[in-house]
Amino acid sequence: MFINSWWGAPYDGDDPFNRNNSRNLKNTNRSTYNCAGYALNTFSWYLPCSDEVDIDDVEWGAYDDIEQNAMAFRFVTQILKDFPTARLINGLYDLKDDEYAFAFRVGVDDFHFVKRAKNGQWYAKNGSNPRIERMSERDVFHSEWEDGRYNGAIFLFANRCSADEASIIEEKNEEEISGEELLSTLLAVSF
Repeated sequence: MFINSWWGAPYDGDDPFNRNNSRNLKNTNRSTYNCAGYALNTFSWYLPCSDEVDIDDVEWGAYDDIEQNAMAFRFVTQILKDFPTARLINGLYDLKDDEYAFAFRVGVDDFHFVKRAKNGQWYAKNGSNPRIERMSERDVFHSEWEDGRYNGAIFLFANRCSADEASIIEEKNEEEISGEELLSTLLAVSF
C-alpha cells in the first residue's frame, strides 16, 4: 500500500512502484518517502500491507514473540507480492551481480527497512526524516536496531538494482573517492 507520507493520505501520484524509474535519489524530496520507499527504490511512502489493512489498526506492542513473528510474516508475504523482483535470501552470498540486499524487521511499534548498496555499505532512512545514514554490517545483523525499537527477526532480501543507483555507485567507485564523498553523492537531492 502507498500513501502520501506519514499522515496517511491516499497516494495520488503516478507509478507508486517506480516501475519506470522516474524517481531516484537525485530528483526526489527525501521527506516524501520512508525507509521502505528508500530500500525498495520506489522513492514513495510504502507500507507492507494490503490495501484492506489500515496500518493504524495493527496493535503494535500488544503481542508476544509468536504474534510478532506472525505479523512480520504477513508483511514479508506482502512485500514479495508487491515486489516480484525481490526474493528472500539466506545470506549476502546469495546475491547476484545485478542485485542489492535489503533487510526488514518489525519492532514494538513499527517496521523498518535498511539497504546495502553495491559497494557493500548499509544505509538506513527513518520515516520523513531526510537524512540517510550509514549503518555498519555488524549493526544490521545485531539483535536490535534503533536502541531496541526494532527487535524482531531479520528478513534478508535480494532485489534488482535500479539502473540509476547502480550507475551512480559504479561511477563513484571507479573514481575511488572517499566514503564521505560517496555518501554525499548518493544523498544529493534537490529540494
